[in-house]
Amino acid sequence: MTQKSFGHRHITLPFLAIVLITAVAVAQENQTGAVSDPLATVSPVQVNDPPVELSEPQKQPEPLELEPVQGALSVLEDLNPQLAKSIESWTQRDLQKMSNLLRPQWHLLVNLWFLKRTDPLMYDFRVKDIKLDRESRDLAEQFDKAVVADEPSEARVIRAKMAKKAADHFRVRQAMREEEVRRLQERVERMAERLARRKESMVQLVELRVSSLTGEDKNLEW
Repeated sequence: MTQKSFGHRHITLPFLAIVLITAVAVAQENQTGAVSDPLATVSPVQVNDPPVELSEPQKQPEPLELEPVQGALSVLEDLNPQLAKSIESWTQRDLQKMSNLLRPQWHLLVNLWFLKRTDPLMYDFRVKDIKLDRESRDLAEQFDKAVVADEPSEARVIRAKMAKKAADHFRVRQAMREEEVRRLQERVERMAERLARRKESMVQLVELRVSSLTGEDKNLEW
């Protein structure tokens, strides 16, 4: 899976894929009044194509459970409120359709949902990271269009915006890394303290082990 980042773990591109898939479905629904499958692709039938062999219809996957779906939607709401609002009613009208749209990136969204419940600080960092990355890519597209249109002044303005956005993105990712390092340092300190206490208690621990092997005291544990 292709990812572009400052070197940290990302789900930005998978999320953008979901945005594009869902946006197509929403647009089709608004035009026709019916929900169509944006994942389906149709190839033109050529005159010389061989006959299509009919096979047994594939069993439709079971719809995802409602609670995780709502959790995934809550993540989308933090990342893209407008998109989340436009598809929220699907869980009531057609949970199967919603499941099919979310399934390709299901584990990533659920992992973010779990992070949201268990580690709000790190979740906030990840949401900001994803948003800033998406905004930076949007500016990059605008910059390319300005270059193609031979509008150097507009390109310079957009490039300045990109530099500011990149600086904001850097600060968020730097703060996220600093928080990770702080947590690692705390863990190492706790491990070092336990190791020191274990070393001081070597005689008692060795006797405890011998007692457990000989069965002298079954109430003690190694």
